[in-house]
Amino acid sequence: MEESRRHHGRLWACGSNSSGQCGIESIEEIVRSPTQPDSVVRWSEVALGDSHACGITEDGSVYTWGLNDRGQCAKNMARNKDEDKCLLRPTRVSSLDSFQPSTSVSCGFEHSCCVIDGGIVAWGSNEYGQCGTSAGHDTGSNGAVQGGQPKGDGSSKSVTDFSSPITEISFWKPRPVRSLRGVKVVSVVCGHHHTLCLTFQGSVFAWGSNSSGQLGLGDTINRPQPEMIESLWATPVISLAAGSSHTLALTRQKMVLSWGRAKYGQLGLLLQQDSEREDQSLKQTHSTRFSCVSPTLKRQKSNHFGMRVNQSQLSSLREMGIEEEQAIDALIATNNQGVELAIEWVFSQQATQATPQRDKKPVTPEGSPAGRAKEDEIQVQEEDVLTPRRVNGISNVVSVDCGTNHSVICTEGGVFSFGYNRMGQLGLNCRENVHLPRMIEGLEGKQIVKVSCGTSHTIFLSKTGAVYGCGTADEGQLGQSIQGTAIVPEKLDFKYDEGSVADIIAGGYTTIFLQKSKSLGFRHDSIKDSLSEALQKFLQDGGSTKKLISLVESIFASPELMNVVFGREEGFGMDVEELEKVYKLILKCGIMNQDIIAAFHAATNSLIRDLGNNSNLLNSPESIQVLLAVFQNPLLSQSKMAYNMMPKICKVVMDCISISHQLLTNWWSDYPANILGGRIVRPFQDYISTTLDREHGNVSPSLICTLNVLALVEESNQRKSTLPMEEFYNPLISEKFDVLQHYIVWRQNASAGVRGFSFCNFPFLLNNSAKSNLLQTEAKLTMAEMVQKSRMENMFGGIFQLGDQGAVAPCRKGGANRSHASEGPSQGASGSNAGASDESAMPTPESCGIDPNHSDACILRIRRTHIMQDALEEIGRQNEHDLHKPLKVNFIGEEGVDAGGVKKEFFQLLCEIVMQPDYDLFVYHDESRTVWFNGASLESEADFMLIGLVFGLAIYNSVILDVHFPLCLYKKLLGQSVGIKDLGQMQPEVARSLKKLLDWEGPGSVEDVFCATFTIDHQAFGEVQTYELMPGGADIAVTEENRHKYVDLYVDFLLNESIRTQFNAFKRGFLLLCDGPVLRLFRPQELEVLVTGTPHLDFKALEENSRYEGNYTKDSQVVKWLWQVVSEFSLEEKQKFLKFFSGSDRSPIGGLSKLRFLVQRAGPDTNRLPTSHTCFNTLLLPEYGSRGKLRALLKTAIENAAGFGLE
Repeated sequence: MEESRRHHGRLWACGSNSSGQCGIESIEEIVRSPTQPDSVVRWSEVALGDSHACGITEDGSVYTWGLNDRGQCAKNMARNKDEDKCLLRPTRVSSLDSFQPSTSVSCGFEHSCCVIDGGIVAWGSNEYGQCGTSAGHDTGSNGAVQGGQPKGDGSSKSVTDFSSPITEISFWKPRPVRSLRGVKVVSVVCGHHHTLCLTFQGSVFAWGSNSSGQLGLGDTINRPQPEMIESLWATPVISLAAGSSHTLALTRQKMVLSWGRAKYGQLGLLLQQDSEREDQSLKQTHSTRFSCVSPTLKRQKSNHFGMRVNQSQLSSLREMGIEEEQAIDALIATNNQGVELAIEWVFSQQATQATPQRDKKPVTPEGSPAGRAKEDEIQVQEEDVLTPRRVNGISNVVSVDCGTNHSVICTEGGVFSFGYNRMGQLGLNCRENVHLPRMIEGLEGKQIVKVSCGTSHTIFLSKTGAVYGCGTADEGQLGQSIQGTAIVPEKLDFKYDEGSVADIIAGGYTTIFLQKSKSLGFRHDSIKDSLSEALQKFLQDGGSTKKLISLVESIFASPELMNVVFGREEGFGMDVEELEKVYKLILKCGIMNQDIIAAFHAATNSLIRDLGNNSNLLNSPESIQVLLAVFQNPLLSQSKMAYNMMPKICKVVMDCISISHQLLTNWWSDYPANILGGRIVRPFQDYISTTLDREHGNVSPSLICTLNVLALVEESNQRKSTLPMEEFYNPLISEKFDVLQHYIVWRQNASAGVRGFSFCNFPFLLNNSAKSNLLQTEAKLTMAEMVQKSRMENMFGGIFQLGDQGAVAPCRKGGANRSHASEGPSQGASGSNAGASDESAMPTPESCGIDPNHSDACILRIRRTHIMQDALEEIGRQNEHDLHKPLKVNFIGEEGVDAGGVKKEFFQLLCEIVMQPDYDLFVYHDESRTVWFNGASLESEADFMLIGLVFGLAIYNSVILDVHFPLCLYKKLLGQSVGIKDLGQMQPEVARSLKKLLDWEGPGSVEDVFCATFTIDHQAFGEVQTYELMPGGADIAVTEENRHKYVDLYVDFLLNESIRTQFNAFKRGFLLLCDGPVLRLFRPQELEVLVTGTPHLDFKALEENSRYEGNYTKDSQVVKWLWQVVSEFSLEEKQKFLKFFSGSDRSPIGGLSKLRFLVQRAGPDTNRLPTSHTCFNTLLLPEYGSRGKLRALLKTAIENAAGFGLE
């Protein structure tokens, strides 16, 4: 037999053997050299208590050895013989032979537990109820353990006094924990006097001593029976560890939660009373991580260690409306572990947002109130943490363990320790207690994969099988190679082959090394594989229906298992792609067997009920992310099922605290378009339409709740525009409902405080047509009102005076000296010259044949040779109420009657002139083909106000304008803030440079690399001028700490400050006519469409003016295919194609015929995508062999284009 097989499953032990806990039948109390027991059994798992041990063999049998004075070895031995109090060698627990093989075992200070057939059996001391039955009695939550004497290292060494009577109840034979009947347990872990277990469903139960809140139940009352830790509901816990009076939990997200006693820092949490102590520790080390720290202390630490806040996460938090200072505090406190944790931290700091405790009795597995060992209120020590809290600053954890009063966490990047350290058990080259996780520098590069803690020593196992240890070695627990105390990890030297160690077990003052073994334990990771295998097997050969149904019922009804199976492996949120894949497979299986769909439906309903019953616990990323899976459930796409499910799950969301909404919005913003649209938005829309139809238009509270959740989805979509806004339009509401009536109710709600429902509160449901109709209706009502008042004024004189009769703007003089030769032709269409002797003077109305009194309309008299001058002067001289009348335009000298066409022509000509550079009102940006206000313009504010009034007149009179403003103009008109994303639509290169500055993580500092100060170079009056962005900005360098402020000021200068005068005047003019409440219903994109109409892209003109190179001509086959494919594109696809080769989805002024488009051959037929040079409007097109191939590859290219095209 090979050496590796010969030692397979063997164990070696060293350390204290005072009670035979090494199992080697030796009378020596100290075993310094790791020794193998004479037993020939092969071990699968071994556990150590303070002075006893338990093990499971490869066939599932349970053995015990060591001290048995409380029955912890499950042997009812004679009680009057000292020598019979200990088992010196592993002895099988025969009373368990009739049960199925054991899969998990754990030892406490004086009790033991194992998992058999999905249940738990326990034996030993039950003084605090740690065996999970009510047969014991309580000595008080702070009662001392008999036979345990305090030691100088903060622990207690077992010194058994056999002459003393045993006062507490002990179980000398294994007893089942009957209250867990019906619950499938997969693992158990024992603290000194408390016990916890993890179930298949992912729930965590706890019982026994609770003197410091180590049970995590929110109080310090002992529990004689298992009780579920409600605060861990939906948290995907995969393993547990317990110390004397504290507990750690490892989640699937590879993060750690801790609770219980924190006196020595064993929880890794910086509590309020620890701040001064931890502040002093800053002077001792540079590897401290931050958790739950006050903002002042966090900033001190951040500066001390040079910690850099993750700029991408900071940007995301700021986009969510979190103030920069608070966002920075959150990221420092959570060590840049992700947006979700930062959000959780922010809300945890707000006491008013705290989750209220429900007034109900605790839940036991049987659903009955849990018994109490003692109902008296026990005063909580300030060091106690009564419910699980996240250990911030630690991620990618692979192993955790607890000693008596210290803890160690092994991550993919290093090993961290904290807690009691008088014996150097933390391995930090010191003996001071440590209150925050601190990296063990001596283990860097050692690839540690597991840790195990005893009372005052710690053992580490590397990937290669090498073993290291630290702490006290007085009793041989670190082997013969280490004497005294090791305050840094030292490699242990053993006589057997290095690399053969597969597991390490430390407990009390003893250490066991287990060689390669066969694991019988359960892994939650295996559930996902089991489900996938069952689905595939069923589809391939009709595999076991019973097994598949069992898995579906278990997984999809459990929030914990949903997180374990479908939660992201790193960070938070769901793996939506994997979830979608499984959902589709279940539906396929359901077609073959309806029982599977029935099980899926029942499980989903159960999950929704569970979420509803625990909505107050939806306050962490792990719990909230379950909602994602429910909303993605395909059953919600079926009207009958959605009718019952949708209102329930939406009510859960709206009952949650606001952190839930923030996190859901953040996650949905990252959804792929097909899932966000197909699984989320459309089922919402179908439910809304079906419910309105079924309930005859009545809007119930449940429907309002659903609309509120859809509003969160729409908010998330706005961040990245994953779906076009049209996806959120509801045709039924927009076209069939009396939108005007809803508008009236909405106005009454705002003005009179009447509380009535209106779809206007959810404007994203209303399409452009519905909103335009509302706007036009509002305009017509105003027009009719003004016409009526004007008629009454004409009839009755000043009795019905309309108020201020002054002009909307003073007489314009700023443009009097400008040449108007470019405004239009010198003669009108009739060939006559307007009949004016002075070309610059406007003829009187009488000389033009126009009645000066026109109460029914607002008439503008315009000369074609002076369009700009006349338009602004005519508009400026009108009274405000005249502008609210229907607009008519009269071109002087022409006989045309304005029935709508003349005013359209007028606006078209006026826009062409206004946008010309000669007028100095606007500047044109070639890169984005947009125009923006000229902050250096010499024109008066009145001119800009009148231009804004022209815009308002156009909208008010339903006229489309040919203007090319960026979207941020419409955002500003609607009172919305603008930022770097908006700048990117107008000046993409500038925005990219600023984004690079924000994202810079090195090498080198921001100050050294960018050499920027708080100034901006801006062109004005034909020369570049430098402006300070803040007082003294020229002397303030841009650094990592202030770069966000710099970018904010830079963007604010370009989009706001530099054009403040011009824009404010423009906005005043615009709102003079368009300040009605309906405008608030528009989104910026919709307002843009209202002003400019649906973008018209004349690709025929582009084709006719295109050029070709590389042996391509307009008659080349691939060129013909190109234009055929482009002509079949939707408007959105055409815009993407235009942006792909030119860098902008807008046509230049004058249309696509003005764009010099070049199609260049890029080699023979290939599978490579087309590429482009946006700087030269060039498409690099391979000579594909078929039209279908060209279409497929071109669509792929334009859908995934970024930057300057796909090079």
